[in-house]
Amino acid sequence: MQAAFWAAYPLIVFFGVRFFEPRYIALLLAGVALARNFRSVGRFAAGQSLMNKLVFIALLLVSGMTALTNNELFLRLYPIAVNIGMLTLFAASLFSPQSLVEQFARRVEPDISSEGVLYTRRVTQVWCVFFVVNGTIAALTAFFSSREFWGLYNGLIAYLLMAALFAGEWCCRRHFFGKTGVEE
Repeated sequence: MQAAFWAAYPLIVFFGVRFFEPRYIALLLAGVALARNFRSVGRFAAGQSLMNKLVFIALLLVSGMTALTNNELFLRLYPIAVNIGMLTLFAASLFSPQSLVEQFARRVEPDISSEGVLYTRRVTQVWCVFFVVNGTIAALTAFFSSREFWGLYNGLIAYLLMAALFAGEWCCRRHFFGKTGVEE
């Protein structure tokens, strides 16, 4: 459900500001996020990943600034915050024993060869580059493009690019792991 909310965010903003002031869209988004996350404060604190908590806080900050200023620009900043959060998550894992992609791969195949570990580390680096580029484009669209282009890029194109990278990596991984003898 959280992913659907993140994916729908640019579309909610794009269509919402056509009919309502930005502050009302921000308050609606903050209300939905609060209702979804605070069924129980204890469950929220214990049951959410650090990434979900940070994205939730970013959404509340963006919503709060929009509500205070009634400036649509703050609503447009949310995709930038998500890209920074994802970049931080993937990049931080490069300094741990297992990169994030390796952690995902080990859920399917616990015994990954040393070549597989190197491969997953490289893929994690590719995702880091993706989030830098995507976050930069999100920032450029937030500050310098029309609402229509911002909505198109952040609500469709960015997700298509992410899906293409994921699908391409999945195909390469199957080919690579087939070569190294590691089965998925």
